[in-house]
Amino acid sequence: MEINIINQFVNRNRVDIGIRFLGYVIDLVFPFILVLVETNFTLESNFLKSYLYINYFVLMFLSESIFSTSLGKRILGNIVVNKNGRRIFIRKAFLRTLIRFIPFETFPIVFHYMALHDLWSKTYVVNKKEFLAFKAAYDLDNPNSIHLNPEEEIDKDLVNPSAKQDDINVTGV
Repeated sequence: MEINIINQFVNRNRVDIGIRFLGYVIDLVFPFILVLVETNFTLESNFLKSYLYINYFVLMFLSESIFSTSLGKRILGNIVVNKNGRRIFIRKAFLRTLIRFIPFETFPIVFHYMALHDLWSKTYVVNKKEFLAFKAAYDLDNPNSIHLNPEEEIDKDLVNPSAKQDDINVTGV
């Protein structure tokens, strides 16, 4: 029951495409500045490009595996969770980071609001504040709490307003 409720929340409350793009830009700019500073602004193209890729890979992998977020996501208040609402760890962070190096991997985001690194690693980017409020509202971190009855519905305020209420009814779990 608990996992189904969380799964419905993360499926319907993914971060907007514009916010995702802004986070992506922040995540790209920071390693670029870091590389420029580390190399004393020497722009040797092959070295700089390789060094930038390595820095980007390491920064994204470490930040997502340790904090379940990247710099861009953190600034914008977002986190990465799996379909059950749990933070991601090393394996999923590594897979997400590796998939980012596939050319045009972000193209599906236009159609599904998810990039390939989200789809293939089965992860979701959600607003941290909204997600924590949702979990607190249903006391989902407390193993002794009584969760929703099958007849109850998820609070409309905690679910994306564009979702139809019929789609978010928690029945037959």
